[in-house]
Amino acid sequence: MRNGCNLPWVCMGDFNQILSGEEKRGGNPIDETNALEFREALEFCGLLDCGYEGYPFTWENSRENENYIEERLDRCVANWDWKLNYPNHKVSHLDWCGSDHCPILLTTAGKEEEEIRWGWYFKVEPLWLQDPECAEIIKKTCEANAGAGLSDILNICKADLLKWSRQKSGDIRRKIERVEGLLSSFKYKPKTRIVLEQRRALEAERAELIYQEELFWKQRSRMDWLKGGDKNSKFFHTKASARRKRNTIRMLQDDGGRIYKGQKEVMSCLSDYYQTLFKKGSVPDSDKVIQALEQKITPGMNEQLLRPFKPDEVKLALDQMAPNKAPGSDGFSAGFYQKNWNAIGPKVTETVLNFLNSGIMPPEFNHTLIALIPKVKSPSTAKEFRPISLCRVIYKIISKVLANRLKVILNDIISEEQSAFVPRRCITDNVIIAFECFQFMKNRKKAKDGYFAAKLDMAKAYDRVEWSFLEKVMRKLGFDGRWVNIIMSCVTSVSYSVLVNGHKTDCFIPSRGLRQGDPLSPYLFLLCAEGLSALIKKAEKEGQLNGIQIRKKAPTISHLLFADDSLVFGRAVLSECDTLKGILKCYEEESGQLINYNKSEISFSTNVKTSRRLEIGGTLKIKEVTKHPKYLGLPTVVGRSKKEMFEDIKEKVRKKLKDWKIRTLSQAGKEIMIKAVAQAQFLYPMAVFLIPEGTLKEIQSLISNFWWGQKGKERKLHWLSWEDLCEEKEYGGMGFRDLRSFNLAMLGRQVWKIISQPNSLLTRTLKASYFPKSDILNAKTGYNPSFIWRSIMAAKDKIVEGFRWRVGDGKLIRIWDDAWIPGKTYFFADPQPGGVDSEEKVSSLIIEDSGCWDERLLKEKFSKRDCELISKIPLRYPLNRDEKVWTDTDDGKYSVKSAYSRIRENQGNTIYSLNLSMDDLDFWKTLWKTHIPPKIRQFLWKVGRGILPVGRNLVEWMDDASTECPFCGLPETQTHALRECSWIRRRWQAWEGKQLFELGEGKSSYEWLKEVWGKCPNDLIQKFSVVLWYLWKERCNHLFNNAKIDEEMVIPKALGWLQSFLDAHPPPPISGDDSQIDRREGWTPPPIGVFKMNSDAGLLGQQGVGFGCVIRDSSGNFCGATAKKERGICRPIEAEAKAIIMGIREANRRGLSPFIVETDCLRLIHKLEKEENDTTELGIWCEEIKKLAKANEVLSGVSTRWGYTHRKNNSIAHWLAHSCFCWDRQFVWVDNPPTSLLLLLQADLGQASFGPN
Repeated sequence: MRNGCNLPWVCMGDFNQILSGEEKRGGNPIDETNALEFREALEFCGLLDCGYEGYPFTWENSRENENYIEERLDRCVANWDWKLNYPNHKVSHLDWCGSDHCPILLTTAGKEEEEIRWGWYFKVEPLWLQDPECAEIIKKTCEANAGAGLSDILNICKADLLKWSRQKSGDIRRKIERVEGLLSSFKYKPKTRIVLEQRRALEAERAELIYQEELFWKQRSRMDWLKGGDKNSKFFHTKASARRKRNTIRMLQDDGGRIYKGQKEVMSCLSDYYQTLFKKGSVPDSDKVIQALEQKITPGMNEQLLRPFKPDEVKLALDQMAPNKAPGSDGFSAGFYQKNWNAIGPKVTETVLNFLNSGIMPPEFNHTLIALIPKVKSPSTAKEFRPISLCRVIYKIISKVLANRLKVILNDIISEEQSAFVPRRCITDNVIIAFECFQFMKNRKKAKDGYFAAKLDMAKAYDRVEWSFLEKVMRKLGFDGRWVNIIMSCVTSVSYSVLVNGHKTDCFIPSRGLRQGDPLSPYLFLLCAEGLSALIKKAEKEGQLNGIQIRKKAPTISHLLFADDSLVFGRAVLSECDTLKGILKCYEEESGQLINYNKSEISFSTNVKTSRRLEIGGTLKIKEVTKHPKYLGLPTVVGRSKKEMFEDIKEKVRKKLKDWKIRTLSQAGKEIMIKAVAQAQFLYPMAVFLIPEGTLKEIQSLISNFWWGQKGKERKLHWLSWEDLCEEKEYGGMGFRDLRSFNLAMLGRQVWKIISQPNSLLTRTLKASYFPKSDILNAKTGYNPSFIWRSIMAAKDKIVEGFRWRVGDGKLIRIWDDAWIPGKTYFFADPQPGGVDSEEKVSSLIIEDSGCWDERLLKEKFSKRDCELISKIPLRYPLNRDEKVWTDTDDGKYSVKSAYSRIRENQGNTIYSLNLSMDDLDFWKTLWKTHIPPKIRQFLWKVGRGILPVGRNLVEWMDDASTECPFCGLPETQTHALRECSWIRRRWQAWEGKQLFELGEGKSSYEWLKEVWGKCPNDLIQKFSVVLWYLWKERCNHLFNNAKIDEEMVIPKALGWLQSFLDAHPPPPISGDDSQIDRREGWTPPPIGVFKMNSDAGLLGQQGVGFGCVIRDSSGNFCGATAKKERGICRPIEAEAKAIIMGIREANRRGLSPFIVETDCLRLIHKLEKEENDTTELGIWCEEIKKLAKANEVLSGVSTRWGYTHRKNNSIAHWLAHSCFCWDRQFVWVDNPPTSLLLLLQADLGQASFGPN
């Protein structure tokens, strides 16, 4: 069938084999080899599992107890063409009837499917927002109704946009088919200039329509990770179709067993369920939970929360939202407001600030839709859906403004046992602490005291929060009454409609619950959960509940919380179980929370007897488990077979890559799929565990096979090794992650967390266990460590050289044994002859009263080089505490990206080891930024790497491959196929851009690309890229499909195709280091009466660092220049900062004011514009720049301005910085520059742009 049929096909029945361990219960572990062969057979045939409804297993062996086995041996599989043709197919596992196999039923469409019709309600489409006409309609509506309220303006906009869209859009697919029909008729028309122009116009229209279709399906597929640029509409369509099928609700059953079928009955069932769920419960008068809470809000915090709200906060809240997330009941997305902020922004700001200052919520903005997300496959009851609140964007802006203020103080008011949503805390904190506790329980075999761990499941945690309880909690914590009133107005003014298959139920008003989807809800739930934490701590303080202390000086762990996920530890005695039972009952009654005892679990330390376990389990009514399989999604205990423990990670990746919908992706889409989805599957476990090498290799193999298009055992050439693909794009790779290096870099975050947060619960726990008398960088693996600690130590050993001390007061830093001197490769002081005091501190080198270095002592103790470097370390006065910093980032904070680069470099992956020149780096960087379709960039990458499937390349892999060119019979190298073959040569020489062809004469195809990218303007590079790709495409189409080539039209078609792409995809806005704030060419003079200082720095290798500055006036007249060099190593951004300091000092000395500082380092400009407390060397240099600029302002009363310019417009400062390597002192020119500098000034002035300033 696979080889002889290209039609849609389906196959079902007893395959007598399973795909993975999830499809078997009981008996021995599955035979992984057989399962792999079955998966490969299905992949080879292009068949994908169709899923099922009902019981998960289809076969049983009818034996008893531990001998009972059941498996999913029967299934239905189909190719994705069949799945596309039958999007509503359904496979049902029916009841057993006299056989050890259950029957399975495949239905494609029936009465059930036909009677469910998805509803429609107004939603702003992303493609509307791309149209200038849409923006004009919105602008005119806002201007014509300036006196109306925001709600009225939005209603008018809705009507106008609907009318416009019906006239404008119509059916996109129908329009595409019409245009394609017209295009096909051009094959038979004479190729006159008029005919060609008509065809190009139609091709441009088709490109625009396809772009609109892509946006349309992209929103419905909710695939935010996939970027535009390639036509992935088929992928988006299949994803959206599958999503709609998955979310369609056809039938439900209530708690009483009644069945609801059809749209009306299902809507009634769900509306009744949520009205009951959100109805206030009976809350007792007692306030035991509230009494246990302590006041934590200070007057300063209240003042911070209630300071006047500003328009900037409103805009920031909107900008923090994803533009195309599902909108609320009014249909206006965040993207609508973001795109049209100039027109509608003032009215939005006025509305939001009116509420924040008055506390009265306009009810129309707080109506919320409840969207239902299935929690299980084929849900059959309302409880099996997760309700997500689709709030209106205006309400979300209000909520986000409040949330942005509240989260700033959460670290001070939320207990350290809670790690969800609190800044600087992380889910991995709880995972690691819990893992250490479970390790302690596992190893506790002979001690007297035993312990239990109760993992509690909260049922509908957000939905059951009592509003009165939330208000009492906030008041007891000490929130000001005005703040409480604003929050409660947001919470209690809500109204709901349930969204069922696109239809809205009638509106109803709740009396309890928090919304999942409201930016405030996570933080408000944390405040409520403080009640549970307070009760446990009170019992602990009174000796009624004792947590686990894993080492003598370790903190006692009585409970760990992650939002509603609770883990409680205690001694395995009845009295403590009774205490816990009482705490849970009290918390349930007052807060509205409900423990789901059926899903909760309890485990015990090894030394607890079976009788005691049964007694405690019966008291708490929680089922006992030998070990908790997972806590927060990760293993709680790792045994000897670590590879088996992490098998599920590999399975997740495999399922993602084998998803039938993914098969429709282009090669460019595959790249994003690998980076944004497949590699995301293991980020979380990699942050905690060192994944076994074997597992990582298998995952790498899966990803590599997916990239090269291999299916099952089908042979597909892997043109480059995985190591080559993992090189950075600027090094000629694809930038995929080397999984071992990335795993170590992720684990390095735990090392940084321990360094940067010494008082956190995580650090105190690990320190007491593994390094009580040292620090993390000097810690050892130790005796009988946990697997997590081994993992952290493996990472520490790889990144330890990236840390050093930042000198504050010097009291913690040892002069001779610690890394602390910047400007050196390893940051240690040079060893001195004779003995030294190993405990001598850097503080002895600092004059404490003035906060300066003691120059005399430096000269006595250190080599001349070290003395120079130390004297240049900036000290802030008054002196700060010493702190450890990460050397590879500007702010001194650890980043996974920089650590990954360091680990890769230590493995030998550098520009030098890869034999790359600076020209190579520039080429690859520029190639990936060229504005052409992603698939053409990838084609050019293959050309650059020399891996196109031509004869000379194929013969290295395939013995039967021919090396002769099928067109001319000469040896077929890559260069021959792209430019030397007679057929290709004729096409190039017939094109007006044939000078591009001549650039490659006598060069390899890679050198040819480098020449073009190095010497041609951007528009010519775009044309060259598309022509080269189009010629290759036509060549392959002729060879493999026997397609006829219209030689005269190949180049015009390619250029027309490029223009269509550019019309549909305008170049993105320029940003980052390549942006030009001032787009004009050449140096730009300052306004009249203002000076401009251009500065630059140059890294001179062994010679040190050079600094250069030049100052000119509004006429371009020379007003001064200075340059000097400095010994040692310096990071580029710090060198740029020092260059500015040198220049401002010279300007201040000369009395030149006011002035503009201009540099080609955009990162430094951004840093200077921020107000932040940065104690790194760069932070102190920036502080010095601002202080000097402030002193200059005194001279003229005008503030100093910071400006960015492209490096080519900063040529004189660049020349000064790179010319000073042969000078031994600083040079200053006041009015008579040397001839070489004068010539440069004249040339710069000749190119200067004297446009409006």
